[in-house]
Amino acid sequence: MDLAPRLADINEFKALFSWNTNPLASAPNQTQLREAFARENLFTVLVDCFATDTTTFADIVLPAASFLEFDDIMFSYFHLHVGTQAKINEPVGECLPN
Repeated sequence: MDLAPRLADINEFKALFSWNTNPLASAPNQTQLREAFARENLFTVLVDCFATDTTTFADIVLPAASFLEFDDIMFSYFHLHVGTQAKINEPVGECLPN
């Protein structure tokens, strides 16, 4: 919840690595957060399936495979069941799973 003020602190963050998230659409304090992402001295690497508000501020954007493009084991937040996720498509281009 305090990403904006912490990221704005040039002594705390020199780089940011984010995957499959779009904080510029979901995190609080958007004005300060956009200013922090726009810092010249913040090196930003994002991994995502799609171009987002946040990828426009990235120095590097790496292609992520979608959940349909890799096998995985899923754990629930609300019970003790474990499930599987079966790949149904090959990843596009150079996309890699998390």
